[in-house]
Amino acid sequence: MNNTDDNPFDLLGMEKRFDLDESDMHRRFLLASAEVHPDRSTDPEEQLELARQSARLNQAYQTLKQPESRAAALLQAIGNPTIAQHNDLPDGFLQQMLLIREDMEEAQSSQNQTKLDKLDRWAKTERKQYLDRVAELFNHMDADGTTHEIRLQLNALRYIDRMIEQLDPDYDAMTELD
Repeated sequence: MNNTDDNPFDLLGMEKRFDLDESDMHRRFLLASAEVHPDRSTDPEEQLELARQSARLNQAYQTLKQPESRAAALLQAIGNPTIAQHNDLPDGFLQQMLLIREDMEEAQSSQNQTKLDKLDRWAKTERKQYLDRVAELFNHMDADGTTHEIRLQLNALRYIDRMIEQLDPDYDAMTELD
């Protein structure tokens, strides 16, 4: 594997699209990993280079496994701004989150587990809706302003994810995808 480009789609030989076949992605990752495994060489310099390539493959695979990071990588791969360049949020979202956060802080300080559980369910439902919206928007990429709307959805999703992490430190987004 001689590709020095760290585009995760290119590194794993995947088509640049959001709705990837996860079993195909896993198969490609395993095949590519076998090609660059450091044990394939006895030369220390070559082993070091193979280890670097292996690390890039691992990072690419981790990026594409997570829908949020896959979406961000896809936007960047097709030439759209990164989150650092475009951090707008949907209209009214910040105000909504401020109110929700106040409820969360109140429930945490009073140790109201029923309210915390309700907020946790709300946040996980919102997370799924944002991911579904992102997937739908990627399916209609030819529409004007679609990539801007995807970035807005991803930016809002980051807030939702932070809230979930605060409510449930053991939360694993990957287990929620099944």
